[in-house]
Amino acid sequence: MKNILSILGSFVIAGISTLQIISCKIDNVSDCERNDIGNWKQMCPKDQPFKKVDNKYYVVIWRTSKEDQWKINLFNFRNSEFTNIANYDEYIVQYSIKKGYNSGLMLVKQAKVGNVLIKRWKDDSKQQELFKFLYKWNNDSFIPDLPKIDENGNLIA
Repeated sequence: MKNILSILGSFVIAGISTLQIISCKIDNVSDCERNDIGNWKQMCPKDQPFKKVDNKYYVVIWRTSKEDQWKINLFNFRNSEFTNIANYDEYIVQYSIKKGYNSGLMLVKQAKVGNVLIKRWKDDSKQQELFKFLYKWNNDSFIPDLPKIDENGNLIA
């Protein structure tokens, strides 16, 4: 009887340990290689931009598909509602600090029944298929000019 209880106890302990490992939520947000240029600081998902309004200027480099050319837009993060940054054909780049999946910086496509989420910057920051880079302006003394980009979507210093 002792042997049976001992074996059952081992299974219970092993099961609890395995359950704890599986159920433990670990945010696997790796750092990105930063390429700061002048007063433009490259943002990474771990920086959590758009979590709260900071009234800072940002530039986003984006495109609508892998075949499309890179575009750049300058915007000021000044409110918490859905805010459109750029329009191109039926596509919109917008941000929101609302809770849930439809928050942060997003590429959406306009449809007759409403906007359809295509990709979030946070989800595309490593692949860089639709969002190349996001930069934050680190100089409060003046409003920045829209920087230039090359054909590969890189800021030109």
